[in-house]
Amino acid sequence: MRHEKKQRTGYKVFQELAARLSWLPPVSAPWEQSMIKKELLEILACPQCKGPVELADGEGAIVCRACRLLYPIREDIPIMLIDEAKPLADAKP
Repeated sequence: MRHEKKQRTGYKVFQELAARLSWLPPVSAPWEQSMIKKELLEILACPQCKGPVELADGEGAIVCRACRLLYPIREDIPIMLIDEAKPLADAKP
């Protein structure tokens, strides 16, 4: 009976374990779109003006409308450094 369980890949096991731990962000594969939790967005602030930020539509970035800056998200981690930010007008090719 014990051998009838479906085998899970290491990635799937890690994904399930991370989902059980509430303090970890959702685990995603590199090909999946990044997801930033709503709770994280609520506590983040623009490092330049200290104003609110929001998730940019389809950009994979966080935007500060007041400063018109885009902060990149890499591997589900928002990079909230002024030096890494791109001006909103220059961000779209």
